Amino acid sequence: MGFATAQLPVLAGLQSGNALTQAELTKLAGVEQSSMAQLLARMDRDGIIRRTPDPHDGRSSLVELSDKALDRFRRDGKFFSKAIWRSPRAFRTARSRRSTASCSAS
Repeated sequence: MGFATAQLPVLAGLQSGNALTQAELTKLAGVEQSSMAQLLARMDRDGIIRRTPDPHDGRSSLVELSDKALDRFRRDGKFFSKAIWRSPRAFRTARSRRSTASCSAS
């Protein structure tokens, strides 16, 4: 199982094991909804993610990394952490989250 550069924002968002909606991933990656839909369809086809119905919204689903992808992260964690942090979008998102968390904690 290989990962593509375009997948890095999704991988960054899901690496902690949390499930996110497609809308949340779209916002996180800073792409159009249709682009995210296509990307997630390919990742689903390739066994990188799995989708489950959202218990709070019957019209959407939650996206999470598959067991195969999580195993790959555990096995090759340092490599993927470096790749994710080098991804400009992932870095901006993480930096933004840290800033938000710092403001909330104050």
